[in-house]
Amino acid sequence: MGKRQHQKDKMYITCAEYTHFYGGKKPDLPQTNFRRLPFDHCSLSLQPFVYPVCTPDGIVFDLLNIVPWLKKYGTNPSNGEKLDGRSLIKLNFSKNSEGKYHCPVLFTVFTNNTHIVAVRTTGNVYAYEAVEQLNIKAKNFRDLLTDEPFSRQDIITLQDPTNLDKFNVSNFYHVKNNMKIIDPDEEKAKQDPSYYLKNTNAETRETLQELYKEFKGDEILAATMKAPEKKKVDKLNADLAMLSKLVLNSWLQVRASCLGLRKCWNYRPTIPQGRSALPSPPPRWSRRPHMKQLPSTRMCCATSL
Repeated sequence: MGKRQHQKDKMYITCAEYTHFYGGKKPDLPQTNFRRLPFDHCSLSLQPFVYPVCTPDGIVFDLLNIVPWLKKYGTNPSNGEKLDGRSLIKLNFSKNSEGKYHCPVLFTVFTNNTHIVAVRTTGNVYAYEAVEQLNIKAKNFRDLLTDEPFSRQDIITLQDPTNLDKFNVSNFYHVKNNMKIIDPDEEKAKQDPSYYLKNTNAETRETLQELYKEFKGDEILAATMKAPEKKKVDKLNADLAMLSKLVLNSWLQVRASCLGLRKCWNYRPTIPQGRSALPSPPPRWSRRPHMKQLPSTRMCCATSL
């Protein structure tokens, strides 16, 4: 303790010193919006490719998608640079018995973490380990399947796990600018529900075929969308309605004129039975003097009666 008990120079590293002076927690770096595109997907449609081709830089597209794009824009959809269709290289991927892409030499299945390369002259796709061991280190620049000669510059990197910038969908030129190509054939094919079914077994296909034969949903929907037909007006009912309205109005007028006598005379309306649907005629009046309200004529009325 002593005189130096309040000094800041301590015999150990404090948490604040470790954080600010000796490493510790690094400052927060802004994280980029990284969206990984799988290696077997087209960089334009973002869907699995069927007829893969690549640029000299190793960007993979589907031939059915890149050709309409080049006809309209003439640029690379990934970076916006000019692209010539004649520079595209057809890729020959190999599949195993399970239908997965693999190296035809090492038989290793390709994943998103595999280093994949292709040979420009033949278009064959290999794992980088096979090319490195059998071509580069052996100085035997011949294709491992066709034995065609090629140079070191003809090796194109399709996927490098240490550099995935070209697989970031958020940086694609056509995604940033919301540029799309509408294929009329594809739009027509999308109308078929089977377009969205990727893998179906035999039982499912048979069930769908039977459903299409017996399906009548479109006919029912079309029938419900027809404009309703106008109903024909019955002239007899219209005349009866008009007559009933006139009779009701005349009866109300007569009753209104007789309300002034209600205070002086009692009345009992006579309503015929079986005519409750139509307005009743004016009631019959029974002329009986109200003696309480006519006291002055009480004796006269009594004499007359």
